[in-house]
Amino acid sequence: MPHRTWRVDHGDAGVRRRRQGGGLDLATLEASPAEPTRPPALLVPGFTGSKEDWSAVVEPLAATGRRIVAIDLPGQFESAGWPDRADHGFARLGVAVRDVAAGLTAETGHRPHLVGHSLGGLVGRAAVLDDPGAVASFVLLDSGPRSPDRDGARAVRRKEVASAAGGGMAAIHARLRALDGVDERMPEAERDHLRDRFVASSMAAYLGMFDALLAEPDRVAPLAATGVPTCVVRGEHDRVFSVEEVDDMATRLGGRTVVVPLADHSPALEHPAATVAVLAAFWEGVEAGDRRRAR
Repeated sequence: MPHRTWRVDHGDAGVRRRRQGGGLDLATLEASPAEPTRPPALLVPGFTGSKEDWSAVVEPLAATGRRIVAIDLPGQFESAGWPDRADHGFARLGVAVRDVAAGLTAETGHRPHLVGHSLGGLVGRAAVLDDPGAVASFVLLDSGPRSPDRDGARAVRRKEVASAAGGGMAAIHARLRALDGVDERMPEAERDHLRDRFVASSMAAYLGMFDALLAEPDRVAPLAATGVPTCVVRGEHDRVFSVEEVDDMATRLGGRTVVVPLADHSPALEHPAATVAVLAAFWEGVEAGDRRRAR
């Protein structure tokens, strides 16, 4: 069975700040050593996620000598969103991520490493395709080459939640709980956090991201053509994206899938120490290669 570590102390990790992206005020969770010695990193959450999904790793990653910035995507939780559902496709979300990356570059003098979790990986891919020079490297964490809706089940779910949309995000949350039930292992404080952030998120963002996720094509070839150093990472037990497709994606990107042991779809929360080790090792390898080429 997957190893799940519930975290209910999200407020204890990092510092909450704001950054501009896509013309919006985006909420961040950040950590940094007093004097960073290495390039920064930008962490992007997945669908219905938030910056708190990185709360277990921001400080350990900062301890490796980097400024670490985790964001709420536009319309998620504490970030402003655009007014229309169609605005929240991956191309425009990618521009917002690229803008935050550019701000980090101006602030630190180094391009950031980019990590995208699940849907955030597809958003990150859009950012890299839009401007490959904006980032030092890219990690697809529990993400895939295309929409994960292999059997149409998520399209059916999209119709189910649309039927509740008239009642706002609280009604959609109630509909999802009716469909999925409640994980009785989850502490009440964690359930409250997940509900609060879902209800606080923008309806336009939720439905727009859902539409984009269902429609996303395979864009691995153009990503590989950018030449941006890319690493594919997944939790050992994750099956949201097809394991076979994820492994094939890694091969097409010139590498292999790195597996986080004992983790499911959220390694940064389920096995943070192993996730930190994987990310730090990849970034150090990229930076070592950059130093060799600079000689």
